[in-house]
Amino acid sequence: MSDTNIKVKIKIKFLIQDHKKIITNLEDMKNFLNEKDIFENSEVIFILLAKLTKLITMHLGLEDKYVYPQLLESDDPKINATANKFKNGMGDLGKVYEKFVNKWDLPKKIQENPQEFINEMNGVIQVLTKRIAAEESDLYPLVA
Repeated sequence: MSDTNIKVKIKIKFLIQDHKKIITNLEDMKNFLNEKDIFENSEVIFILLAKLTKLITMHLGLEDKYVYPQLLESDDPKINATANKFKNGMGDLGKVYEKFVNKWDLPKKIQENPQEFINEMNGVIQVLTKRIAAEESDLYPLVA
């Protein structure tokens, strides 16, 4: 195994740890997804959202730097196709998430529209959970 492959495998371990942190954050967020808690804890929810955004941003940077380059250089067409599918899919997910975060950029906005925030946050939780499961089952195992 080359030094590059070893380094990428180590990065994958970090990415899986990121997934655990993201899932923990999402679970914490779920605890506040009711109108009473949103009204009383909009600042806490906003902080959780900011932490989630930071985790996702760092995570995507690592994938872009260490995972996709190796997979996209592969001679195996299946690996290339899978890497492209994930990379392109993340672009769409990234745009949707950015729009979501920009919409809820103040605790007051969360507090003023609790049901809308709950609905959208539940959608984000579902999409991120599905994406994480797919990365761990379909993408990361491709890294040699």
